Parts: sequence; C-alpha cells; structure tokens
Amino acid sequence: MATHTHRQMRVRALILVLACSLAACSDATGPADAGLIGNWTSPAYSTGANSSYKSLLSLRPDQSYTLEARNYVSASAQAKDEASSYTRFEGTYVVRNDSLFTHPVRIVSWDSFNGPSSPVVVTVDPVIAKAYADGMRFDVSQETLTLYFLSYPADAPVETSASYLRVH
Repeated sequence: MATHTHRQMRVRALILVLACSLAACSDATGPADAGLIGNWTSPAYSTGANSSYKSLLSLRPDQSYTLEARNYVSASAQAKDEASSYTRFEGTYVVRNDSLFTHPVRIVSWDSFNGPSSPVVVTVDPVIAKAYADGMRFDVSQETLTLYFLSYPADAPVETSASYLRVH
C-alpha cells in the first residue's frame, strides 16, 4: 500500500507540474493581439508658438515595430507638414497579457538644422537601445490604442499615458 501511495503522489506531482506548465503557456509570450497590430498615429501636440510634435507607431504581425517621433517647426522654407526632425526606434516587441514590451535594436535620427544636407544618424548600440527597452500596459478600445507607462521628466518616475488613433 505504501508503494501505491508513493506512486499516487508521484503521479499527482507530475499532473501538477503539467497543469502549471500549461497554465504558464497560456500566459507566455505569444503572437500579438490582433487588435494591436497595425499603424497608429498620435494627435499633434503643440510644443510652442510655431511648433508641434507627433508620433507614429507601427506594430507588425512578425513582432517588429517602429516608433517615430516627428517635430514640426514652421519655417518659410519648409512645407507645413514637413518634419523638421525625427527620431525613429526600430526593433521587436512581445505581448504578455495586457502588456507590450519593446526591444529597440536601431535608433535613427535626423534634424534639418543644417538644411537638406543634414546627416541621418543611425545608432546600433545595445547599451543605448536597452535604455529605451521598456514594458507598458496597453488598451485597445475601438480605434484607439492607449499605452500606460512610466516616464522620467525629472528625477522621479511619473505615470504617463499616450493615445494613438488607428491609421487606415
């Protein structure tokens, strides 16, 4: 009888391990939520008398992404919808439950300060990229994606949110 009890305990332990493994699989990193995939744009935010800021987010089914922040400054030699500078993060992402984790592998930036000949700067530095890798909670409601994350405008974290509209 003792052998039978020992065998039952081993079987129960195995069942428990398998059940935990299956439960973990359902919460594990997997393909992105279909509602999250697509192109998103933020509204334009005024940053001064003649300037504004806008960001574009693209989440693709292959779990790659780009996030481009564009600055617009009204200048006589520049079209109103022409960006005067941008910074673009390129990389991969994963989704875990209601959280989105980004991992940039390349940062591309450009500033028109020197005119049309201003160089594009590409950074492929794992240390810098890691500084921008972060997790954020997300919510998709109809055609709006809202991201909730911590920002660091000073020396303490601040709960922040950003909303994007789906681009069709």
